Amino acid sequence: GVRDLAAHRRIGGVQLFVLLAMVLTVVTSLLSGSPRLMLVRGAWMTVALGLFLLGSVRARRPFLYEAGWLVFSDHQRRIWERNWELHPPFRRFLRLATALWAVAWMLDAVVRVVLATTLPVDDVPLLEGALFAVTFASCLAVQRFFGRAYLRRHGLRRDGAEIRPIATG
Repeated sequence: GVRDLAAHRRIGGVQLFVLLAMVLTVVTSLLSGSPRLMLVRGAWMTVALGLFLLGSVRARRPFLYEAGWLVFSDHQRRIWERNWELHPPFRRFLRLATALWAVAWMLDAVVRVVLATTLPVDDVPLLEGALFAVTFASCLAVQRFFGRAYLRRHGLRRDGAEIRPIATG
């Protein structure tokens, strides 16, 4: 957060996204007009998230690596870093999974626009909340299933935060 920025003079990917999301929220709140236009604003945020995630795929560390880093303990961070350094399939998987999340959020934005422009205005907010839950849960489920299979295909398995070779013999 602010302490890291002050100490290291560097802003991480997650912090940068939050800052940009706040700016986008302020800018879009200045728009006025029809209720439908206000409902479409939610799609702008998910497009921004999708584009940010997509952009992070080629960064030094993709968004999902950075997000994990934020929620892990110091011990788990050391394991996460070791996984990154020792296991190329782990690095590829985090990049692929980040791209998957990017595509999912951009598709979510398309659905939000369709909802906002075709359904009764009063029905849209509830459906947008449900859409968020479905998109997020779907990404988690696909990432977990695909991740396990992907690592297994490369002779690896996940044990907590640690990636280990599958025991043979």
